[in-house]
Amino acid sequence: VSEVPGWQRLMWGLLPGAALVVAALLNGMVAVGAITLGVTRSGRTEIVPGRSNSRVRIRIQVSKHVRLAGVAVVFVGLGATLAGSQLANRAEVTAENQVYDFYDDVDFGRTEQAWARLDPATRPSMEQYLLERSVRDGLVDGYAKLDTLEIVDSRISGPAGEVDVLASYITSLTSWTVAETHVVVERDGRWYLRHRSDENAIPVEQFARQTVVDYVDHGRRAVTTETSDYGDILDRPRIAVLDSELVREGENWFVIGQLTNLDIDPADITVTGRLRGEDGTELAEYQAGIGTVHKVLPGETVPFRVSFEGVVESAEDVDAEWGVFDPDNVVQLVLDDEAASYEVEAKALVTGRNLERLVVEDVQISGTGTQRTLSATIANATTDSATLPLIVVSYLDDRGEVLWVDATPMSTAVRSQRERRVEIDLVDLSQLETVDLPFEHFDNGLLTGNEAAFSSSATIAMPGDNEVAALRVTAITFEREMD
Repeated sequence: VSEVPGWQRLMWGLLPGAALVVAALLNGMVAVGAITLGVTRSGRTEIVPGRSNSRVRIRIQVSKHVRLAGVAVVFVGLGATLAGSQLANRAEVTAENQVYDFYDDVDFGRTEQAWARLDPATRPSMEQYLLERSVRDGLVDGYAKLDTLEIVDSRISGPAGEVDVLASYITSLTSWTVAETHVVVERDGRWYLRHRSDENAIPVEQFARQTVVDYVDHGRRAVTTETSDYGDILDRPRIAVLDSELVREGENWFVIGQLTNLDIDPADITVTGRLRGEDGTELAEYQAGIGTVHKVLPGETVPFRVSFEGVVESAEDVDAEWGVFDPDNVVQLVLDDEAASYEVEAKALVTGRNLERLVVEDVQISGTGTQRTLSATIANATTDSATLPLIVVSYLDDRGEVLWVDATPMSTAVRSQRERRVEIDLVDLSQLETVDLPFEHFDNGLLTGNEAAFSSSATIAMPGDNEVAALRVTAITFEREMD
């Protein structure tokens, strides 16, 4: 949590009280006669009624000893305040507080103050530090705000040590927690943080060339007030929902599955899930969000996940803690009747935007049981920086059908012709319950059956005897547009 510096707390703690004390002392000195008040006009101690008193002035008579004593009190008070401030600052400039203040300076854009807290023996020049920060991008560096900062552990031995911190950030997509270990050193009675340079790998090729297939969906539009001919409107890309499942986790409902773009044109898809009652009444409707790859290349198979949420209908439904923005808050879905069936409707439009894919390499799965971690290298082979990489993991059974879909944004960007390592905690599917209900699939408004499952993407086999037979990892990106 961001804190006010110690000298400011001391100042605002002393000044109001000191003002009251000075006022009380002056009143007391007047009461005992140390200070005498008189009103004079032209040297006389009386005011003549009926005459103009414009030249009347108030004169305060203070004895010489009282003036000297007052000056001494003021200087002693100022000296005590300055000395207390210095002592308080020395007492508060611990290694832990320096870490707190460093994060606070970075969060509020006080770059010079943050640079001054770095170890003078190892820190770069101010210009180099500003340059390093300018090339950092991504979800946390570009779009996040620090929410809380916790010192997990500090290991100080003499003039050096390490401080483990847990920083929680808020973004528009989700909250993000980053664990860091900072090396701290003490120099001349003051603690500093050891500077760590960012990844500064230089691509092998100084000038990268890339041959790509690009699209633009302008059709045969003309500048006219007439109605467009039906034949001039681009057809919707042909898509097919391969499979789907209705899944429950406690009181939360999900529809998961996968679909394929069977067309020669790329498609921008929208997936809608609906829950219906026994009489066919619609109980809930929701669209797939971040858990879906919305831009689908020709012949590509992508997963989708529809996470049903409720709607706040009254003030009584609002949690008291919702006064503070939390991107992870979800309104609980309350059904008016028991769900008897569900349906999936997928629609597609021709698109030519956001079709880039990142390369997933060197995938490794570690851990056992429910504590498993997927690690992979995400490489950006394109000519643009991947501002917000999103890793979508599909959990598949032995038939190739989807059991669960999980989407994890990366905290940092992946610059062109560079790569980054990422680790993702795999989901424990034992908490999920598959609800076996009748269903219907609609592709571009047409009722269809289950298509034969196939995919152009490679899968990663899950080791051991597990309900999950394989994983499919898709890495997409959202780019920062400068238009």
